[in-house]
Amino acid sequence: MTTKGEGRGEGRGARDEGKTLKPLTARPSPLAPQKMEVIKTVSELRERLKRESRVACVPTMGNIHDGHLSLVRIARSQAPVIVTTIFVNRLQLIYHERASGAAGW
Repeated sequence: MTTKGEGRGEGRGARDEGKTLKPLTARPSPLAPQKMEVIKTVSELRERLKRESRVACVPTMGNIHDGHLSLVRIARSQAPVIVTTIFVNRLQLIYHERASGAAGW
């Protein structure tokens, strides 16, 4: 049996006195955006991208999954700016709602 301050896992004891310990800080995720912008129109997107030399695009149909995140990782290695589109085909939604008997748009 060990008492406090003896053996392995003794924690901070006399050997740590007088030392300044650095606080732990969380590392940012490599996928964390520097700044995320929500752009809703084509004209806004064109204006925003005028000042960029390289842009990568990850198109989606709105159901974000691990495959999209994999594409974002690849895009980050290729360009400093990544555009992710979320396109919802309204005609598909109307067809599925009619086929299922749900109310349409």
